[in-house]
Amino acid sequence: MSVGIPSLDRSLNNSVEWLNDVQEELKWPDKDRVYAATKAVLGTLRDCITIEEAHQFAAQLPMVWIGMLFDGYDPSGKPIRLDRDEFLREVRQKFGPNPLDAEKSTKAVAKVLKKRVSRGEYEDIVGLLSDDVKPLFN
Repeated sequence: MSVGIPSLDRSLNNSVEWLNDVQEELKWPDKDRVYAATKAVLGTLRDCITIEEAHQFAAQLPMVWIGMLFDGYDPSGKPIRLDRDEFLREVRQKFGPNPLDAEKSTKAVAKVLKKRVSRGEYEDIVGLLSDDVKPLFN
């Protein structure tokens, strides 16, 4: 994919590579579904971390992933504290009306994030989660 602007081309290619990594983890043929699941996990994660940390986290993401992270973001009342079941319910709700294995999706996105963002940043975001949500990100 090329739009003829080198920095934009790199960011778009990185975004697609990261999504391909999630797709490989999930073993799903439908890229739209992979995108929607990734966006649902990122949005739920974002709501559980501080506004400052969300911005620090976003600084390490490719452009499309930043868009997924902040799409529909309302920072009022954030961060929210969710237990494991609430976190997975939020992922399913953000995904939409189709059925979704929220745990599998969360673990797939987490594995890609752990590989792609700095160790310190990853530890910072996971450290803000409730103790029973953290295992989804290990």
